[in-house]
Formats: sequence, structure tokens, C-alpha cells
Amino acid sequence: MSLKKDIPESWKIEKIGSLGKVITGKTPSTKVMEYWDKLDVPFITPGSIDENLYVNNFLRYVSEKGAQTGRILQRNTILTVCIGSTVGKVALVSNRCITNQQINAVICNKNIDPIFLYYAILYRAKYLKQLAGVAAVPIVKKSLFENFRVFLPPSHGEQIKIGEILSNIDIIIYQTQQLIDQLQLLKKGLMQRFFTEGIGHTEFKETRLGFIPKEWDIIKIQKLIEDRIILKLQDGNHGSLYPRKHHFYSPGLHYISANQIDEKGSVQIEKASLISHDYIKVLQKGFGEPGDIILAHNATVGRVGLIPDNGPKYIASTSITMYRINRELLNRDFVFYFMQSNIFQRQLKRIMPQSTRNQVPITAQKNLYFLIPKVPLEQQKIAAILSNVDGIIQSNDKHLFELKRVKKGLMQQLLTGKKRAHIN
Repeated sequence: MSLKKDIPESWKIEKIGSLGKVITGKTPSTKVMEYWDKLDVPFITPGSIDENLYVNNFLRYVSEKGAQTGRILQRNTILTVCIGSTVGKVALVSNRCITNQQINAVICNKNIDPIFLYYAILYRAKYLKQLAGVAAVPIVKKSLFENFRVFLPPSHGEQIKIGEILSNIDIIIYQTQQLIDQLQLLKKGLMQRFFTEGIGHTEFKETRLGFIPKEWDIIKIQKLIEDRIILKLQDGNHGSLYPRKHHFYSPGLHYISANQIDEKGSVQIEKASLISHDYIKVLQKGFGEPGDIILAHNATVGRVGLIPDNGPKYIASTSITMYRINRELLNRDFVFYFMQSNIFQRQLKRIMPQSTRNQVPITAQKNLYFLIPKVPLEQQKIAAILSNVDGIIQSNDKHLFELKRVKKGLMQQLLTGKKRAHIN
């Protein structure tokens, strides 16, 4: 298939090997200790390369002597993973470094802008993956990589301009991700403080879960169920009632499993399959309601999600437990954040090794403990502060998603000449 139809007449299709010198990395001998006994030069492997423009995640280093046995690369050299499960990952060198043999490096010719070529390779990375095939260890040989083709605009100036536009977006994406990471650390720190110190307490007591405010209670989940503070603690249908493939069709309700809970506590309801109303009629349990807390007790054990109050009714799978809280007696959002805390998560981890399938059965969950402030206002304050931080995180997550969408669209336009980068 001709690629020329995808670009303007003035653009060219060039092989990577004609745009720069391709160098395959080399690992210094691990048998020679003096190659690895100092942190002189970063040693880049595929694990060091993420979605960022430049490699900043230095996982390993070698000594200067070790680096001399490899192939030393300078800033703005382009790195492309060509062996292994992550074939097609691309990044630019930020500092003097060496790489292992899974990575091919491109040292650009003088008339080729390295930032532009980085994006040109990244744009066509999926085709590089196709070249690697479906072998146990995917590989794109150096000769194949050198012959891999990218689109090239007619002038060096346009290359630079395209690189500037896309890299400026990547800078904003990086800064936004950094802010999200910092907010996540803030939330983690606040949770650690709130669930050990509370708010405004000066007296503490020792419990099976560690020191907590003297005025807090430590209550077993079974007791909360008996006192109707937890109205329902239940998972989905097992055995002969476990839904089969032919039970999933519309119209129906979302069938929520552990897979729909992300690491930040959001429930991706729209990604859940619909289980038919016809089959729902025969189910005996697992009928979820808006406002439920759900806990992954199988698969990704420990993830906690919250079904929005304005969310839909749903059916629980066998991989989650739904917690329905009596909100007249206990702040639901406080419970949601407590279940995400290290104090509760450590209880889950202690149970998991005792299970043959690395899960936390409902019978075991009933023997876990909640920490509960006696004063409802304190529950409310803790939940409100953490909810505000979550709101800021979610707002930035949406902004990040939109930035990535804009970047994807601009790459498609700028790197095929459909939209021209005007040179001042």
C-alpha cells in the first residue's frame, strides 16, 4: 500500500536510516563489578521509557568505565524500543547515557530536527509493533528499523515548528500529571493523619489497629451489620446462578465487577456489560443501588469504589462486595475514605495469604474493623476535606484527558501535512 496518498505532494517518505545514524545499545558485562559500582551514567532500559518526551526515569546506572564499554549517547538522541513486549515506545535522551540492546538509538543528521523525528516515529509506532510480529519475544531487527519509513515535511523550519507545537503540549501534559501526582500524595498524607490522629484530638489510646483518638470507636463489621449501621454487605450470584455469556444483552442493568474500579476509586460504570432484565428476574442477590460502596475482594483486591448517588441501579459480580451504609447513623463518605486507608487495606492484606485464591471472602470481611469518630461532625469534616481533594484530582484528570485528546488530533494533522505549521 502506498503511503504517499496520506501526505501532500511536497512532503517525502523517508527511511529512518537515511535521517540519522542508528545505534543498537549494549549492556556492560554484569560480571565486572567496577562497571556497576558507581552512579556515573544512566543505563536506560525499556522500563525507563514512559509517555513523556524525555527520559527522566533513571532506574539503573553504570560507572564511567562501564559506560565506555557501551555506546554513549548525548541529549536529543531518539530512543526506540525494538525488542520485547513494549516495542514502539519512544523517547528522547535528556542526559548523557547508554542503553541496553533492546533499544535502537537514532542520532539525527544536521538537517533533521530530533524533536520532530521523535514525534514522526511515535505517530507511526503502531506499524513498528506490527513489524515485530507476534513471537514470544517480539523483535524489530536493526535493518528493519533502519528501513522503517516516516513522513517528512519539505523544510527543516517546518520540522522545528511541528516539534515546538507538540512538545509545548507535552510540557503542559507533564506538568498536569505532576500536579495530579502531588495531589495524590497530599491525599495519602491527609488520610494517614486523619485516620490516626483525627481532627483536634490530644488524647489517644492503643488498639489492635494502632493508636487512635481516645474518643473514637473501633467496631467489627459484623457488629455494624447487627446494629443496622451497615444495611447490606453482599456480593454477586455464585454457582448455577452465575451469569453466562448468553445472559448479557440489552435492555438490562450494568454488571459491575472489580475491573470497573480504577485505582483512584472511580467506578467506570459505562464500561460494564449489561445483564438482561430477563435473567435478572432469576437472580437471588447482588442488587446494587446508587450510593453503594463497592470493594474488590477478588482480582484487584482492595480497590474501593463509590456508586454515585445519581448513578444507576446495578448487579454486583462475584468479584466485588457492596456495602450499603445507613447514612442516618454513619457518614457514608467517611467509610469510603477509611476503606481506602492503609489501616483498612492492611487488614485485607493480612487475610489474603490465608485464602487459597488470594481473595477476601465476605465471611472474613465481617471480622474486619472500622474506626469511627463518635462525633458525626468529625466524620463529616474528614470526608469533606478528602472529597475536596478528590474533586481537584478529578478536575485535573479531565484536563489531562482533554490535553491528550488534543495532542492526538494535532499529531494526526501536523505529521501528515493536513494542517501546516506556519513558519514566522
